[in-house]
Amino acid sequence: MPDYEAKFLETFKQEHQTILDGLLDLRGAIRQRDAARAQELVRALDQVMGPHFRVEEEALYPMLTDYLGTENVRNLLDEHRGAIAAMHLFKQHMGDPAWLQAQGPEALKMLEGFFMHVTSCDGLSIIIERFSDTQKIELAEHLDRVQAEPLPLTEWRPATGV
Repeated sequence: MPDYEAKFLETFKQEHQTILDGLLDLRGAIRQRDAARAQELVRALDQVMGPHFRVEEEALYPMLTDYLGTENVRNLLDEHRGAIAAMHLFKQHMGDPAWLQAQGPEALKMLEGFFMHVTSCDGLSIIIERFSDTQKIELAEHLDRVQAEPLPLTEWRPATGV
């Protein structure tokens, strides 16, 4: 496996694992009504999800259209929009114990959609392996550019742009 392919796939998989671990920890903090821990986890997720979503939306998803079709790629983007809206809500309110007490069950439902997206998106690796060398190089270069200027998710996609 050439270096550019390995780098992208390793990063892609590692980011999915980091996001999944963070979401599972967030679920635990919400269940325990630990607002301080939940807020800390939301901030950490915001940092990793920004560059990850950016690479997916700007480079990967357009390449997937040939494999998945326009409708399925649109569904992936819709899932992102839902996650972005939830992250804005979480970032604004998760540190408030009263909000967490009142909205905890709804927040847990929102996380269920995150879990499905992360696990299904990680499976895209088997398609990425079939991309042309040119596409793989493009993905690796895009990853390098995004990592050089990482933006939290809620800054890359402000609430008004969701």
